[in-house]
Amino acid sequence: MTQASQDGGKDCVAFKDGNKFFVEVKHWNGEIGRVLLQKLIGACIGDSANKAIFITTSWYNSNAIEYAEKIDWLELWDMNDILQILYNTDVKKVPWIMSKSMEYTEEDVLDSVKGFGDKVENFNKNMDKQFR
Repeated sequence: MTQASQDGGKDCVAFKDGNKFFVEVKHWNGEIGRVLLQKLIGACIGDSANKAIFITTSWYNSNAIEYAEKIDWLELWDMNDILQILYNTDVKKVPWIMSKSMEYTEEDVLDSVKGFGDKVENFNKNMDKQFR
């Protein structure tokens, strides 16, 4: 994770299979436009990252979508993608995943998310009912 402000256009730096990923996350109510995507892409180019993921709880406007379609190593995730990931995640693995991706022990995560598994399981059951 990067610092809260002046993060250089990315919130998270990840490495996998020799690839460097930059992730930008926006918890917004308004639309995400091309300018924010360009900032992330500029950060990737400047710091030699070869994959970018922009995640938002909001939505992307048409300029952002058109821009992203031109860059094959840029992924756009919105709330639907986030919900799908949650739906497909075994909630029993969440503490382990968090302990591996952040500087927490599995016990720290379990203590901080007591009841989270029940909430996600209820969410999954509700999703099952809605999409049958």
